[in-house]
This record gives sequence, C-alpha cells and structure tokens, in this order.
Amino acid sequence: MTDPQTIAAALVEAERRRRPTSPWTRKNPFLDVETAYKAQALVVEHRVRGGERVVGAKLGLTSAVKRRALGIHEPVYGRLTSGMLLPF
Repeated sequence: MTDPQTIAAALVEAERRRRPTSPWTRKNPFLDVETAYKAQALVVEHRVRGGERVVGAKLGLTSAVKRRALGIHEPVYGRLTSGMLLPF
C-alpha cells in the first residue's frame, strides 16, 4: 500500500510540472479510501500553505444507482480551493 504522503507529494509535483499522472488505483488496486482521503487532505493543506483558501466542496457519485454499478457504498467528496476556480 502506498502511504498518503507519497501520493500527495507525487500529485503536488505533477501539478508543479504540469504533467499528468496515472490513476493511483491502477498501480495500487487495493488503495483504501482512508489513505486516499488523507492524501487529498495533504494536497489541500499544501495549497492552503501556499496562500489559497478552501472555498467549497465537490461531491461525486451521489446517485445510489451509479454507486451500486461501481461497487461503491457512499458518495465521494473533495475540497476546492481558491486556486482551483476558473472564471467563466
């Protein structure tokens, strides 16, 4: 299992270099939700330390039908920071 710090550091570096990264579950098919959310929190903390603010949340898989189809038992969520917003 990959630890959250390793995942977060790789994601921060990929963003810094503007390089895509393959999904972590492709390399680590048994990556657990707790580790993924810890990594997410570390990335958000990094962005906040860099001057961004947490401004909202993103929810996914809110449909029970879609969750059942994917074998997921609860919706997923993420925090959005001011640096993630795009003007339109």
